[in-house]
Order: sequence, then structure tokens, then C-alpha cells
Amino acid sequence: MTLNNNDRPANLSQFAYEKIEHAIISAKLDFGEPLSENALATALNISKAPVRTALLELQRKGLVDIVPQSGCYVTVPDKEQIRQLLETRVILETNALKIAMRGDSTKLIEELDDCWTQLQKGFELEDWEVCQTNDTRFHRSIVQAAGNQYLLDSYDNIIPIMNAMMTRFMLTQTRKNKTLADHPVILNFIREDNLSAANRLLKKHILKNKSFKSAPKWPNRRATRSEYTFRDFDTVFKNL
Repeated sequence: MTLNNNDRPANLSQFAYEKIEHAIISAKLDFGEPLSENALATALNISKAPVRTALLELQRKGLVDIVPQSGCYVTVPDKEQIRQLLETRVILETNALKIAMRGDSTKLIEELDDCWTQLQKGFELEDWEVCQTNDTRFHRSIVQAAGNQYLLDSYDNIIPIMNAMMTRFMLTQTRKNKTLADHPVILNFIREDNLSAANRLLKKHILKNKSFKSAPKWPNRRATRSEYTFRDFDTVFKNL
């Protein structure tokens, strides 16, 4: 990736963060893969300082692990981390929906209806990035509708790692079908003002993902330096 002066972003740390985050979420970088500051900086055509800042933020979002005396790795969520993340999602989404449905849920229904329309289009075109974008938008819209910035900030903090896990999990048509099928039913329950049914299905929908670790691209541990050669990151970031 070559940046000329006209293309160079003003905030290089944010630029590096977005590129590396996208590469992790889209599975262009593997779970457990070691990351070299030098190689990343070279591939992104920037200095190491903004890469280092980006990696620290990615660590805060749960996408990388920085291990003393070893280096930086793309995270490998284990069973306990997955359980905690899914429980957090259930708490945030079901309580947000409860708050949102106390008032006028017209705007929420309109937003969810549009998300569902875009999800269907993405599914028909087999554009899984569009599907994932609108799946995330569907669930985030529920949290946003509560009108509580603290709830939304908490939710936004777990979206990156959840999306990274979903990308690897949604590799089979069966899983894609099952994940897609719940959205219109949840939407209809909200239309009918049936909070208890909507939240029961929402909880069940979220907890379906407890078998994340059965995904084919899910290693049991991070790589060791002796068994993993740093890849050419230029190819990773091409077209990102």
C-alpha cells in the first residue's frame, strides 16, 4: 500500500487502527497471528509510532493481545471470554429494548425494517460484508433506541470483537440461514408490542453463538514465533 502526500490521512493512528481492525474483523489476519510493528508500518507506509498507538487501542477493544517479552498477537477468544461477551450482549440488548419500548417505538421499527431489507439484499447477493454490517446495525439500533449513551458506549466497545468472531463463525450456509431467520421475527414481535416474546427470542438468538469456537478458522491458542512466519502484510491491506 503506497500513500502519496495527497492520500495521507491527517490522523495516522486512526488510519492504522481502522486498517488493522478491518483486517482482523474480515479474517484477513488470523486469530492468534503475531503482528510486527515494523512490518505493519512498512505495509501501511507510515512510521511505527502511530502503529503502536493503534495496537494499544486494538488491545483495549479486545482485538489484540500485547504479551510482555513476546510481542503482539491477534487475540484468540476462549470459551470464558465468549461466555462473558454473549452475556454482556444479552444484558445490554434486552434491557435497551425494554427501555425503548416504553415509549414510541415507531422510529426503531422503521430502522429495523430497513436493516432487515438490506440484510435480505446482502444475503441474496451473497455479500456477507453487507450482511454483517446490517446485522450489527440491527442490534445496535435496539441499543441506540434506549437513548442511554452509557449503554451505547458499552455496546460499541464490544462490537469489534463480536464482529471478528461472527466473521469466522458465519462460514457455512446453515449458520448464515439460522442467523438471518430470527431478525424478521424479532422485528414482528416489536411491531406487535410484545416485549416478552421479542426479548426471549433476542436472548436465544444471541446465545446461539456460544459455539463460536467450533468455527473452522478458530485456533485453540495463539501461534508461537517459531511456528509462524510473518506474512507479507502488503497483501493483507490491499483493497482495504
